[in-house]
Amino acid sequence: MIYPFIETTTSFLKNQIGLEIKSTECFGVNKVDKLQLNQVTALITIKGAIEGFFVLSMAEELLRVVSGKFLLGELTKAEEEAYLEDVLAECTNTILGKLMYYLMNY
Repeated sequence: MIYPFIETTTSFLKNQIGLEIKSTECFGVNKVDKLQLNQVTALITIKGAIEGFFVLSMAEELLRVVSGKFLLGELTKAEEEAYLEDVLAECTNTILGKLMYYLMNY
């Protein structure tokens, strides 16, 4: 059941952001007591036929690269800082929207 999550996330990062995904070994289902996250993280609770959390966590440097794909034009450092969390939230929403479509047609 995890395959659609992995496929949708890697597809988004490759096709819409232009990132190269070298390995998906760290993708998967894990039951853990602690979770090490990067500097900026989006966490969404999923309830229904599937229950759990969808977590997308990025290092700030990577998120700045991703933000450059979303935001047009030059931004000041303060403007860029203000948008980082919003960009990660938008990435998460886009991935989950595509995932819901994928699951309905899977």
